[in-house]
Amino acid sequence: KTKLVDITTIQIQNILNKIPISRSKELLCTYLNACFEKAVNLDMIKKNPFTNVTKDKKLNIIRKPFSYDEQEKILKAIKPTKIFAPIMTYLLTGIRRNELNTKNIENDIMNDNSLRVKCEKKRAQEDSYRYINLTDKTKKIILENLNQFKHTTKYFYKEFKLILEKLNINGNLHTLRHTFTTNHLYLGTPDK
Repeated sequence: KTKLVDITTIQIQNILNKIPISRSKELLCTYLNACFEKAVNLDMIKKNPFTNVTKDKKLNIIRKPFSYDEQEKILKAIKPTKIFAPIMTYLLTGIRRNELNTKNIENDIMNDNSLRVKCEKKRAQEDSYRYINLTDKTKKIILENLNQFKHTTKYFYKEFKLILEKLNINGNLHTLRHTFTTNHLYLGTPDK
């Protein structure tokens, strides 16, 4: 009910302080800031009141992909390890952490060279799957290193985190998903 020109940083801060930390809150902050920036650009207001809002520390984490140089360092470091094939699978398919079938991945490689992954739908009553097209090289990496998939995703997460710490690179398994998407964006892959 407050006019746009009358909204203050303190009012925004008070509202945000009442909302628990979540991805929704992070998105709300992004949208609010964008709206106020647009209002400034359209000369509707003189200054963005969101600029001085103190965000939660967790919300200040920037979700960014690994750079090309970081990817090269990571690939060099994982090549001789027991997690090479699983990490490459995450990087080359963009699957989520828990979508990797660590028990029988060979059964999830379909005749049409796609990888079947179980969707992470928390409310789904039945299992649902999606299919990811594999390049011949990715399929070969998986099939030639099936013994590396016998560990749990927790193990891959922990071992990968240790490698990243040694390389002094910030990130985790989920960062590989962001990297997959960004790599394809640069390659000009159609969105779908």
